[in-house]
Amino acid sequence: MDIGSYIYSYTGTNAGDSTLLIHVLGGQSTVNKSVNVDGNDGACENSWALYASVNGMTVAQASDNNPMWAKAGFISFPVPAKGNYTIISDPNSTSGCSPGAFSVVGYQ
Repeated sequence: MDIGSYIYSYTGTNAGDSTLLIHVLGGQSTVNKSVNVDGNDGACENSWALYASVNGMTVAQASDNNPMWAKAGFISFPVPAKGNYTIISDPNSTSGCSPGAFSVVGYQ
């Protein structure tokens, strides 16, 4: 099922009676500015970050804060029946590149 597209964060609940498998794609910065990170000149749009927690526990995290070349991220994680989950995209926040945009789908 298509859960939707979001900017910065999304919080959901698995209302079903079985495990929900969540897939998250994207995480790219929505900020249009040039940055220099560790000597690499580039654009905020090239950095991405995705973090997920289930019932308050971090279960997935991936990022690439190098501003060179366009890229996107992907994480996947299970949510138990009646469990709550949160997804956050906060790429390269120390350089002012947050928030990030991402899409979420679920399979149950």
